[in-house]
Amino acid sequence: MTVYEPGYEEVPLEPGRRWAPVRHRWCYALGRPDHRFHVVCVTGDHLGPAGLPPDAAPEADDEPTAGFDATVALAFTPLERSVIAAYYDSFARLPRPATLEPRSHDEAARRLGRSRDSTRKAIERVNDKIAAAHDAPAIATGRNVSAEIGRWLARSGALDPDLVHAE
Repeated sequence: MTVYEPGYEEVPLEPGRRWAPVRHRWCYALGRPDHRFHVVCVTGDHLGPAGLPPDAAPEADDEPTAGFDATVALAFTPLERSVIAAYYDSFARLPRPATLEPRSHDEAARRLGRSRDSTRKAIERVNDKIAAAHDAPAIATGRNVSAEIGRWLARSGALDPDLVHAE
C-alpha cells in the first residue's frame, strides 16, 4: 500500500511508521505495481499538526510527507491562476499521473487560448511572486517552468482547489 499527496512523492505505508496527510486531498493505492487500485480521499475532519496529541506527532523522517509544511499564502490574479493551471494542473491531480512534467509554453498557450508571448509574460509574473516566497525553488525565475516548481506549488497549496481563493 502506498500513499500520495499532491506535491510529494508516492511513499509506501509501512507497519509502525506514522503518516498523516498534510492536505485535505490525498489518495492511497493498493495492489501490485503493474495493477493498482487508487482510492482518492478528501478528509473534512483533518486537524493538521495542531490537532494531533503530543505522542502522535510525526517523528523526524527522511520522507518528505513525514512533517507538516505551512501553507504559503500567494495572491494570484485570475489570469495568473489560469496560467498556473495550464502549466501545472497535473501536479494536483489525484491519483498521481505516471509522469509529472509541466506543459510546454506552446501547449499552455493553446489550452488558454492566448498567444505564446502573453502566456510566457504571465508565467514571468507568477515566477516573480513565487521567488519572493519563503523556501521557493531557485529555478522560479523568468519564463522557467519545471517539475520542481510544480511540486512546490502543490506542496504550498497553490494548486489545491480547496485552498485557492479569488483575489
